[in-house]
Amino acid sequence: MSIIISASSNVAKRLSVMFAVGTAFALQGCGGSNNPLVPPTANSPAVSANYPLSAETSAPISRRITATFSHPMNAASLTSAFTASTAAGILPGVVFTNGKDVTLLLNSKVPVNTAISCRITTVAKDVNGVALPKDYLWTFTTAAVADTSNPFITSTNPANGELLVGTNKKITASFDRKIVAPTVNADTFRLTLAGVPVSGTIGVVENVAYFTPVAALIPNSTYTATVTTGVQDYSDNGLLADRTWTFTTGASADVTAPAVVFVDPATGATEVPTNKRISITFNEGVDPSTVNTETVMLQLGNGSTVLCDRTFSGRTVILSPRNLLAGKTLHKIVVTTGVKDSSGNAFAEERNWSFITAETSVNTPPTILLTTPQNLSVNVDRSTSITVTFSIPMLSSTINTSTFSVDGVAGTVSFDPATSIATFTPNVPLDANRTYAAHVTTGVRDSNGNALAAEKVFAFTTGA
Repeated sequence: MSIIISASSNVAKRLSVMFAVGTAFALQGCGGSNNPLVPPTANSPAVSANYPLSAETSAPISRRITATFSHPMNAASLTSAFTASTAAGILPGVVFTNGKDVTLLLNSKVPVNTAISCRITTVAKDVNGVALPKDYLWTFTTAAVADTSNPFITSTNPANGELLVGTNKKITASFDRKIVAPTVNADTFRLTLAGVPVSGTIGVVENVAYFTPVAALIPNSTYTATVTTGVQDYSDNGLLADRTWTFTTGASADVTAPAVVFVDPATGATEVPTNKRISITFNEGVDPSTVNTETVMLQLGNGSTVLCDRTFSGRTVILSPRNLLAGKTLHKIVVTTGVKDSSGNAFAEERNWSFITAETSVNTPPTILLTTPQNLSVNVDRSTSITVTFSIPMLSSTINTSTFSVDGVAGTVSFDPATSIATFTPNVPLDANRTYAAHVTTGVRDSNGNALAAEKVFAFTTGA
């Protein structure tokens, strides 16, 4: 689910502003426990996703409420069909439609700490005039305080300085949160070669923005990608500073199919907590526009689908079930050949991994087993990377430079799901004979959604 904008088209840029929809953030595979998705008939449209999420308790203080349909919708029919209200009455706004994606743009931001009820009535029709078969309802509660923190990019593909990049590469930037799709356009996401803009299309899926060149990249050439402060999250916060990175192409296109290198839970696992998030890690970055309810899914043993939200963290796709998983039940993770890597190569064959849940959830906080360097270490090599090893599998999307940092040091953070080791790599060698403090905050969470109980701080001193 993404809004596509031609980087070389002024008309498309104007349309992206007019739509103002943030469409990619109508999360895939959602419906809410109080409002099961209405299964479409052969002809009827159905709501397949909504944002903010059903029953969310800390929704952004935003003007945007979105829904995604199974069919392209008739814009005129949505004008009165899509409403949001508080106990005080209906919130005024305007509805914008872009194919399957529909946004209610309110006149002002939703109030803090307030229950919001949303309704899409059967007045809504698809482009063929077929009506929604029943009203679609969901509720959420806004956050107690508006979020004023800046979003940031957690990873890029290609990575900064990467060499031998395929000439058929799609460029992606992953964020720490959902971003508003129309703020990602030809002005805010650019690719250049020797200062000359490269023409391409731009889209957003969940927390990932992507740039697809309209023609193959030139072999053995260095490109520069830039994402500017114009990109905003749902609380209207922009990037704190422009993010620029470079990469160099190889001699030819990438023709190697992607592969799954790690899944959590592991196949054959038993006693998996019912509050488990599912992680699927590939050997390379995948095209986010190919990851959806039909290509990456969680199923019960009988083949029925478990409703999940999909987010991205580097090479990892995370499935977050909408509700607790059924206890003592066989579940199956499925990845189909519809998934493609960022060079357009399809997954070679459908695969699945099965596990059995426990009876209940697990709410015990994770712990840190080991740090490198250890606390109060001295004569530490100035070129060292700083690592922490967690006690259980972690949610990789929560491990980044905002949750794992070293005072006064710029660097990058990576996470190996197979070992549960997070690594902070300084951009330049550390200063000689200096004491540093590393921090791991309570923002990190395990794969059951539990946060670290307290911030972990450890210090070390470099050698000469």
